[in-house]
Amino acid sequence: MSVRTAIALPALLLPLVLLITGCSGSSSANSGGGTTDGKGSVTLNVGDQKGGSEAVLRAAGELDDLPYKIRWSTFTSGPPLLEAVNAKAVDIGAVGNTPPVFAAAAKSRIKVIAATHGTSYGEAIVVKKGSELRTVTDLKGKSVAVAQGSSAHYQLTASLAKAGLSIDDVKMSLLQPADALAAFTRGKVDA
Repeated sequence: MSVRTAIALPALLLPLVLLITGCSGSSSANSGGGTTDGKGSVTLNVGDQKGGSEAVLRAAGELDDLPYKIRWSTFTSGPPLLEAVNAKAVDIGAVGNTPPVFAAAAKSRIKVIAATHGTSYGEAIVVKKGSELRTVTDLKGKSVAVAQGSSAHYQLTASLAKAGLSIDDVKMSLLQPADALAAFTRGKVDA
């Protein structure tokens, strides 16, 4: 599967999933977020991650002339989005591969209703420009910020394992993306 297909497939499948779910009847209460104007009395509460499904669907014109309304709520990463699904604050949302595993382990009441196969292309461990850190093995003893239970958390763990290291070989800071960016920008973490 090409990278282009891996990106396009979720964008094509989400309207179908939303339509099927939207036809199921009433939806849960939700606070905040924008609403996509649509026709009909059904409002689907959708959890999204910044720059995620809503942006892709809006750019593709897939949110035009829907037979239902969508109320969007934006989350920092997959784990808080699934907490909202578990609490019935949103009806549906797309997350990476790792958050459902942690949610299941926590006995959350969520259901996986669709899955896509993707690659790790586009995922990276980021260091500052000019950093002496060049490889994953260079992270040994360094501080790394990552959102707990996120797909990035798994990506870091898998990258370390592939390099012959473990989580214990780095100083991990469990931070949501905005906090991780702030810590990274201020030099509080190395990666």
